[in-house]
Amino acid sequence: MELLIYIVAVGVLAAITIPALMGYLKRSKISATKTTLANVKQAITTYYMDTNKYPNDLEDLMKKPENVKGWLEPYLEGEDVPEDGFKNPLFYRPTPGAKHPFELYSYGVDGPEGDENGYINVWDSK
Repeated sequence: MELLIYIVAVGVLAAITIPALMGYLKRSKISATKTTLANVKQAITTYYMDTNKYPNDLEDLMKKPENVKGWLEPYLEGEDVPEDGFKNPLFYRPTPGAKHPFELYSYGVDGPEGDENGYINVWDSK
């Protein structure tokens, strides 16, 4: 009987703890994504100040593209383009003449197949 009470108590604690832990992990991944987006935005801005143009893609921030004058250094460290906190690639596209000079966002929790409302945009203040 004591063993049964112990098993039920552990089950109740797990039922309470696991959802809270999952929520915490999701919030930490969102926070990491926002930090990554801010760092990439800064790298894109520095690239623009040096070259007077926005990169065609995020790889241009790590390896000098052909025929680009003013490129001074890798603007992002590492061999691979940064991923968001959910291990998905970031979306980047220059958008001259639009409200912002480029789009930069994460697909969020649901990845590229998810709803656009779940995207984490570098221009949002959320």
